This record gives sequence, C-alpha cells and structure tokens, in this order.
Amino acid sequence: MPDPHGRGNRHPSSDCFHNQPRFAMRTLMTILLFAFLFPFAALAQVGPPDAARSLEGVILVKFAPDAVKTPPQQLRLSELQGPEAAQTRQLLRPPLIQGEQGRGQKIFRTFAPRDTLTQHRQTGEPVRLIDLSRWYRFAVHDTTDVDALARRLEALPSVLQASPDYEARPDYTPEQAVVDHPSASHRTDEQPHAVRTVPNDPKFDEQWAYDNSATDADVDAPEAWSTNTGRSDVTVAVVDGGVDLDHPDLDPGDRSRVVQGYDFGDDDANPDDDRPSGTWTDHGTPVAGTIGARTDNGEGVAGLMWDLRIMPLKIVETDRTGDPPGSRVIEAFDYARSNGADIINFSGSFPSSFGALEEAVWNAYAAGLIMVASSSNDFEDSVRYPAALPWAIGVGATDNNDERHPYSNYGPNLDIVAPSGFETTSRGVNGNLYDGFGGTSQAAPVVSGVAGLILSESRDQGLGLTNAAVQRLMEQTADNVLNMNGQDFTEEYGHGRINARRALEALQPPNEMVQELATGGSSNRVREDFQQVFYTSPSPGGLASGTYFVDVYEVTGRASFSTYFQDEPPLVWMHEEDTKGWSAANPNTQQPYVKISNVTQDGFDYKTWVYYVKSNTNGQQINEWYPASPSGVEVAYNAMGEPGTFPLEVTLSGPGTVNSGQEATWTANVEGGEGSTSYSWAMRAPGSTNWTLKFCSGPSCSHTFSNFDDQIRDGAVRVSVTRGSETVQASQTVFVSPDCADNVFLCPATQLTSLRSFEAEPQSESAHLAWTTTGSMGEGAFRVQHRADSTAAWSDLQTVEVAERTQVDSTDAPTYQLETDALAPGTHQFRLQWAAGSETALLSDVVEAEITLEDPYQLRAYPNPVGAQMTVESAVKERQHVRVQIYDVLGRRVTTVYDGPMAPNEVKRFTVQPGTDGLSSGTYFLRMTGEQFQTTTRISVVR
Repeated sequence: MPDPHGRGNRHPSSDCFHNQPRFAMRTLMTILLFAFLFPFAALAQVGPPDAARSLEGVILVKFAPDAVKTPPQQLRLSELQGPEAAQTRQLLRPPLIQGEQGRGQKIFRTFAPRDTLTQHRQTGEPVRLIDLSRWYRFAVHDTTDVDALARRLEALPSVLQASPDYEARPDYTPEQAVVDHPSASHRTDEQPHAVRTVPNDPKFDEQWAYDNSATDADVDAPEAWSTNTGRSDVTVAVVDGGVDLDHPDLDPGDRSRVVQGYDFGDDDANPDDDRPSGTWTDHGTPVAGTIGARTDNGEGVAGLMWDLRIMPLKIVETDRTGDPPGSRVIEAFDYARSNGADIINFSGSFPSSFGALEEAVWNAYAAGLIMVASSSNDFEDSVRYPAALPWAIGVGATDNNDERHPYSNYGPNLDIVAPSGFETTSRGVNGNLYDGFGGTSQAAPVVSGVAGLILSESRDQGLGLTNAAVQRLMEQTADNVLNMNGQDFTEEYGHGRINARRALEALQPPNEMVQELATGGSSNRVREDFQQVFYTSPSPGGLASGTYFVDVYEVTGRASFSTYFQDEPPLVWMHEEDTKGWSAANPNTQQPYVKISNVTQDGFDYKTWVYYVKSNTNGQQINEWYPASPSGVEVAYNAMGEPGTFPLEVTLSGPGTVNSGQEATWTANVEGGEGSTSYSWAMRAPGSTNWTLKFCSGPSCSHTFSNFDDQIRDGAVRVSVTRGSETVQASQTVFVSPDCADNVFLCPATQLTSLRSFEAEPQSESAHLAWTTTGSMGEGAFRVQHRADSTAAWSDLQTVEVAERTQVDSTDAPTYQLETDALAPGTHQFRLQWAAGSETALLSDVVEAEITLEDPYQLRAYPNPVGAQMTVESAVKERQHVRVQIYDVLGRRVTTVYDGPMAPNEVKRFTVQPGTDGLSSGTYFLRMTGEQFQTTTRISVVR
C-alpha cells in the first residue's frame, strides 16, 4: 500500500524512485537540493537533466550573508564583501554583459532578511522562512556555459547557490481542449437522494467536469455546492499570463472578485490578460474562470467557487511572445505569499528544478499556502516542476471517461488527477467570452477550486484545517477510478480523481477531527553498515547532505484512537510538523514519512524508518540517531470521522493456577459500552464440561476449586457482562494442582489450610498488607512478593519471620502486617510464598491494590542532570489530554515528549535523548500541561 500521508517521498514503494539507467542525471534533480541560511545547511545543486533547457544568458546566484550584508535592488560586483569577494568578482566579471546589465538584479525585490519571521497563514503560529533576499539574476553572454559557471561559483564560500534560469511553459493543449460530453438527455442521477444545487448559468450543461452523471467522471460539484459555495475571504492567486479584468463573468465591475494583483512581466500594477499573441495568451482567464467564474448569475459558465477573491499575477510581457523566465515566476509566488493569498495556482511548468524555485515554493508551503501546479503535457512518465516538489500538489488530467489524458505527465510525484477539456471563460479575442480549454492547465485550477471550497467550509466550521490537511483530505476523498484497479495510489492517477462532494461531506457533523500522537513501536534492523545518501531539505532534518554509513531500522506500531469512530473507519493522514520518522528511500530527503495501513474504527498500523548514523565517508565518527531512536519515533496524525462509543469489551484477571482447596478471586475488567452494568458468573469444575452459576453480582467473584486427582486438571471461570443493550462474555482456564504426594518436601495445600486470609489495602500512595494464619506454620518464613505489571516477573518485597509483627485476635489467629514504600499509580499485585530452607512454595492467591494519585498529576524526570538519556514519568488522576514538552530558557519549545490522551492513575514512561531531541548542554524546563493544570520542572543537560 502506498503511503498516502507522507510528504518527503511520494512513490508508493519504499524505494520511492524510478529504476532508470539515467537516475543520476534525471531523477537526482527531483531531490530537494537546498542551500540557505540558518537553520538549514547549504547544499550544492547538481546539473539539469538531459531534457532540460535553461534560459540562455542568465545565471541565478544566492550570496552568503557576509558577502552581501544589506541586499540592494541592484548589486554591483564591487559591492561584494568578505575575503572571497575578489574570487567571486573574478569568476563573474568576464561573462557579464557590461553596462547597466552588468549589475545583478534582485529576484525577490520586496524580501528583506527580517522577513524570515512570519506567521502561518492558517494557524497563526510563528514560522521561520528561508531568506530569499540575496538571490540575484545576472545577464551573461550567450556563449557562457552557465552550468559550469554555476558549479565554479558554488565552490566559493561566499556563494550559497548558483543555477541557470529556466523558461516557464504553459500546460495548455489546444488540440485536447474540447472533449465530447454526454448530452443531458442521456444523464441519469447516480445519487437520487443527494441534495444538489444546480446553477442557472446557461453553459453549465457544457461543463461536464462539474456534473457528469452519465459516466460519473466529474467532481460532483452540485452536491458540493449544497454544502458550500466559497467565501470572499479565500484568495486564490493565479500566476499566469494575466486575467481579463473586465470579463463580466469574473468580476461584476467593481473589482470585488478580481482584486488587485501585479504584472511582473511589465513591472506595473495592471495584470490584465492583454498579450496580443503567444503561448500564454488567453491562458490565465480560462484558468481563473475554472476556479471562480461568477456562478448562478444567469450568464455564461460556472466556477467551482461562487464566492472568492482572485489575485491575478501576470508573469509575461505584453509586447513579447516568448515564455517568461523562472526568476519572474517565483517572484510572483513570493508576492502571493506575502500579500494574503491562500492558494497559488500555477498552470505551467519548468523542465528542471532549481534552488530559487524550491526555496520560494517551500516558503509558500511553510507559511500555510496551498500550492497547486500542473504536471505538464509531454506524454511522459515524469512530472515537471514545481508540481514534482513535495510542497506542491502535482495535478494530472482525466477525460470524461475517467481515464488519464494521454498527454498528461505522470510518475511517483503525481498527487491527484482532475477533469480537463471543458467550457470556461475566455478573453474574447474574437468576441467570444467563452471557449473550451484543456491540458493539465485546466486540471490544476479544478483542484484549486475544490481546495478553496474545503478552506471555506473549514473556516465556516472553525476547524482550522492547514494547507497540508486540505491536501490530505482531497487525496483521501478522491475517487478510486477504474484504471487504478483498487490501489490507493498509482503513478498514472496519484491518489485518484478529485471529488468535491466527498471532501466536503467528510467535514460535516457529526464528523469530528482529532489530532493525536503515537510514539515508539517495535524495531527491526533491516540494513547494517549501509551507504545511505541524505539530502538536506527545507524541513530541518539535522544531517548535512552527503553519504553516510548507517544502520537502518524499520519501526512498526499500532496507533489507538482516543475516540472510537462508529460505522466506518475515519480518514487518517499524517501531521508532518510533529512527526519523527523518515522514509527508507536512498537518497533520503529527511522529510517526515509514515506509511499508514489497516485503518479501523479504533486505530491503524504505521511503519516508518530511523537511522543510526555511524560515520561519513571521510571516516568522521557520528554515532547518532536520526531523526530519533526507535523508542523516540513520533507519529502525529489527524483522524476525521463520526465519533461513537467504544464497543463493550471484557477481560478477566485472576490466577491461572491454584491449589486444590484454595479460594481465589477473579475480576472482570470492562471497557467501552454505555449504560448500567450487570454481571453473571459461572465456574466449571476440574475435568467437567458443565458450567455452574455463581451468585456473584459484582465485577469480582471468589471460588474454591477442589481437585481430587493426582494430576493437574483444568477448571474454568466465565463472566457475562451486560452494559446497556450489549452483552459480552469472557472466560479463563484455571489449572488446579492435585493434593501433595508423599515424596513432596513441602505441600502447598497443607500450608494453605493454615492461611486464613491475605489482603492488600491501598493507603494514600502505599499499600497495607495483612494476612492471618491458624495453627502451626512449622519451620520457615513468609516471603512477600510484588509486581506492578501483571505480565512482569515477581520481585521479593520483604521476608517476614513467623511470629514477627503479630497481632492475636479473639480466635487466637496470628495476623501479620506490612506497610509498603511509596508506589506508583496503577494496579499493584502481591502474593505470599512460604520459604523453608532452600525450598519455596506458593502460599496465597494474588491480591491487588489500586494506587491512585492524591494530587491531580505527577511528573518526574531522572537522572537529573542528564547526559545521554533521561526517563520522564508522568501520570494524571483523571483521564484527559496531556502534553509533555521541553522548553529552553527563552521559552521556545525544543521537543514534544508526548501529546495525547492519558488514562487515570497510569504511569507513562518516555525516553529523552538530548543528542537526538535537540538538547545541548544547559538548563531546560520540562512542562506537563493537562486540561486543568500545568506544572514545570527544571532539568539540566550535561553533554
């Protein structure tokens, strides 16, 4: 099963990449090659793939902070600073076109170093962005080998990255624009009971992608519109050839829907779709209409979003027909990020990735924007950029039979597919304000429109869905088309064809979304001394790019929901910000990755990988876990579904072996269900098949088994529990020892006749033990044993000699008493052994004492100060959601130890490893926060 939740690598297998001979040239560029300032490490970019054609005469350079301390809009080489400035000038000056063009032009003109601190668009949380302020575009002679120049520049400490610039191509395919759609007379309503909102736009019947009941290859727009039609505070940036600002089906004439954008091609504030001819002509207007044409206005066509704001960002020059440079496109991306856009639609692509593109897309994603991009129309099994980047939604195109258009690029980096080839708005060059459109250029805005509807519904309900959650919801609710053959992911269709109705239905009450954390799991070393290639990505992974000798561990576990989802399993996706686990891919981009499978109503199975990094290829010893040790794995996830009540379950606790004539007690442990509870107990004598009712009315029942055989035989205990309308049953086999034979040194049954009672009573945070005997016990002593876990081994608590600590009651029966030391919250078990010389025999049944907290919480960390490893123990008196986190002295969160539900009076233990969890030497604060309390303890790290 593919991982529908990880972002780092999208291929469904653990290898995550094509097995192609040209891997080094073609696929290696798909790895995220970043070089930027704190907190991330620099990485040199490799050359473009064979098919890539860079823009002649242009090189993009990112300088280090000490080389350009205050980035100007135009950079003269003489303004470079630092000890390597002369070398940089020496490399750049000969190929530069002199004069005014000899200056480097700042790519991101409004970005300043201080802009690296911002807020997440959806959550409002603080975000650190990559510093884009020192990216410059230099014009060089056409004869310059730009790739070779870039490699030489990157060898200098003053240059963080250098690469060619690339032309952006639109992904419109005119010959595929109009696809025959079924006539209305042949349509049948597939969902006769679904509520539908059908607009009165006269051309809506020609928009089969929104409503196509004949083949159901549509996005179910009328059903989705019955739930939400958009919001005016959701802004979609259309990075394209401009938008017809006066189109009557896009804006009513007051610029309330098509809001102010920018023209980066002509460098003015008029982003109109006014280019006379060229590949990007009349491209942005159809894209905008697909997303948000005015709908139900009795005119023209419908848009997926009836209410929204369209921000046109024009990237082409009016008086030129060529394709725009990538450096202009990415400036538009950053403009959208810094000017309030929620979604960026880019229905174009580049043949190769380059550092400035990756950083701009990462910043948009980190700031909470949804980046939607077309996969391209090359009839190839390779998704172009930026769609292939992990922080963009790569979209392919399908026809009205739910089949991939042959031109639609596909591959492991494809996320989703959408219909393409239908009527929408046009610039009206020949007086026609509507026309067919096609290519992955139209599939991308279909996804942008659905994403806008999801954001709108999220805001209406106060759900606060992030950009990552919106993408995962679209993937989880996509239709599994016929050619996917039941698979959750394929390279041709990604996660399936998008369905707006299903996505919005998932957000409707009584469905609820919970965010929880699963930790640790079972680990298995799958590779030893393996040469693993790691690449630094914008998501801080902690390792510099390079090859390392590692041991690879596969970690598997089961996440249990704190909420039971009734009727069917919930939708589940990874919450990557707090997940600690990487993929098994080689190369590895250090992105959070979790493979989720077997989702049920109460949990799911997960699999991820961690690395013990021994050394690099230079022999330098590292010996650290990345991104965490197996026990430190954290799987943060969201689950969306209808909450219900956990089904009734019952288990029995009590001894599995007793001696003949021994009285023992069994207890029914009940979970789930609702309503009043009743119990019905029954016992089966040793060797019998008949059950005999025991008239015990509560959760516990005592019974004495008698075995008159000379062999151990089995009896049984059974309980039937009824709670509300549910009844469940549990039983336990009990082995009953025979009477002692003559040659047995010490007969437990004989001693049991002298033991009248054994009890354990909780007192505060300890237990009071008392037992009573009659008659002579002979030579020997009592050995009191204890365990805090019913599956753990017994430990000796204390030995009590006969007649010690004795009280005599009215029947002259000696009573022995013992007070334990402080005990952790939870169930503790005790038993008595009789010790005579070197021989021992079990003397009593197991008794239990339930220790509860007197205070609302308990938090303990040891050893403190900590070196290599620390154990954190926490417990609460009442069931609640608890966070255990570590902060530095400036109040910044360093790591989350635990974030999830905590059962009452149950100690949870966690392992903290400073080297893995980002704690250097110094003072920190361990904070535990519940629903009605917060406590903090100081810890010291000495490394």
